[in-house]
Amino acid sequence: MNSKNLEYYKGIEKDYDFDKLSTKSIELFEIVNKYQFYGKKAATFYLKFIYKLGYTITLYLAKKESVGALKNK
Repeated sequence: MNSKNLEYYKGIEKDYDFDKLSTKSIELFEIVNKYQFYGKKAATFYLKFIYKLGYTITLYLAKKESVGALKNK
């Protein structure tokens, strides 16, 4: 696991309690991470746009799905 992925998961760990996250939430966060990774690797503008759109939608769904697992709640 590279340092970027490690930083991403540390950010999630800081905000969410992993014991309370459902499998669906964890998978959505992994998809968000993949969209972010492939969006940075994309060569053309329209692919970057599509990955950014997918990233934004999936991040919204992941946060909405995992509201019950927030540590500050």
